[in-house]
Amino acid sequence: MKRITDSQIVKHADGSSHEQLYCFGHLWGPAYFRKDSADYKEYISIVQKLKAYEDTGREPEEILSSLQLAEIACLQIRYQKRQELLERAAECIENCYGRETELSEAIRKELN
Repeated sequence: MKRITDSQIVKHADGSSHEQLYCFGHLWGPAYFRKDSADYKEYISIVQKLKAYEDTGREPEEILSSLQLAEIACLQIRYQKRQELLERAAECIENCYGRETELSEAIRKELN
C-alpha cells in the first residue's frame, strides 16, 4: 500500500523541535490553516490517525471493523455461557446418580 502521510522533525534555532505532518494528495496542508484553530487541530488529528494506521503496514481488508469486533465478543460470551451450562449439567447428572456417568463423562470430554 502506498503511503499518503509522512512526518519529519523540524528543529528550531532555539533548540526546540516539533513533528511536522504531511498528507500527500490533500488539497490543503497544515500551512493552509491558522495555527491552533479548531480546523488545524482536526486536520492534525486526522493525519495522525491515518499515519498510525499506515504505520501498522496492514491493508484495509486486514483491519477488523468495530461491528466485527462486537460480533466476536458476543460469540465469546455465548461460548463461555454454554461452557458453564454444560459444566452445571454434568454436575447435576453426577449428583443424580451419585457418580460419573457416560453422559457426564462425554460432557466433560467436550468441555476440554
